[in-house]
Amino acid sequence: MKVEEILRDLVSFNTINDLQNIEIMNYIKKYLEEYSFDCELIGDEKKILIARTKKNPILGFVGHTDTVSYKETFGSNPFELIEKEGNLYGLGSCDMKGGIAAILKAISEINFNELDYGMMLIFTYDEEISFGGIKYFKSKNIKYPEYLIIGEPTNNISMNSSKGVIEYNFDFYGKRSHSSMIEESSNINCINFLHELLELNKYFQRKGNIDSDFNYSTMNYGIIKGGERVNIAPDHTYASCDFRVINNEESDHVIKYVDEISKKYNMKYSIGIKIEPFINESEIVDYYEEITNSKRKRFFGISEASILEGNNIILGPGPITAHEDNEYISKYSLYNTVEIYKKIINKLLTK
Repeated sequence: MKVEEILRDLVSFNTINDLQNIEIMNYIKKYLEEYSFDCELIGDEKKILIARTKKNPILGFVGHTDTVSYKETFGSNPFELIEKEGNLYGLGSCDMKGGIAAILKAISEINFNELDYGMMLIFTYDEEISFGGIKYFKSKNIKYPEYLIIGEPTNNISMNSSKGVIEYNFDFYGKRSHSSMIEESSNINCINFLHELLELNKYFQRKGNIDSDFNYSTMNYGIIKGGERVNIAPDHTYASCDFRVINNEESDHVIKYVDEISKKYNMKYSIGIKIEPFINESEIVDYYEEITNSKRKRFFGISEASILEGNNIILGPGPITAHEDNEYISKYSLYNTVEIYKKIINKLLTK
């Protein structure tokens, strides 16, 4: 079975918000059992698939099966893989069913009986929203391998680190009044606070290298919502802010700064998600650079590498078109990923 045929099958499942979670997990389970993997489905309404070879696994692969939603502007049927000019289009083809297809193809070409160690595969749900699947996996205290590959899209570049994230929810309060008397409105309260919060951007720029991709911390106002009519000053305004931080020092600075300035305003806040920055500087990263013929980089987002402790690397096909209209990967990159995964498996599972 060609790797693009595996990807075509995976894309055909509608896993937006894990709609066909059970169906895609059963598909992968049946596939792996043909290659003598011991498979186990865990979870309640949604399932995680854990698959092992019979020997002691020291290498693992982690992949999430859910995808984001799509807009009507998506250029084709999102659940049908389309090949055009060497590219493979479809929802999730990049993020991250391409990586899953590559590992499934790679293990089909490995004779695990000839290797000294075993391998473990972990396929999860709900990565795109709250990392619910991998958090559930961790809650079960299941032993997993020291070396992990997270098959997110990297365009075949070994990515050994990623930023941390702090997501804030802000609620501002004020006096509902006529638009000619806005001084005590929640919107004014919100605007003044968010303006002061922008000082963090100056801090990030002073501390970081803004000329290098992903090597500086950032902030984003995701939602600002308040009011019902233009001539009414509202009494409640909601805002959210997303910080992507490169190290724990900057994470601590953000938390302290928000706490300090919030005391000046009529507001409450909560932290929705907080994930620490991830970095792996072990010697194995040198090998990943060698076989990919690329220098290590920082991953653009947050992945399950940040949730699981261990000797992790993020490595998958590309180009990186995650969450875009007309999401795709190149067929060449997909085939290259298969070969890279095979080399990693043969090296790490051999004494």
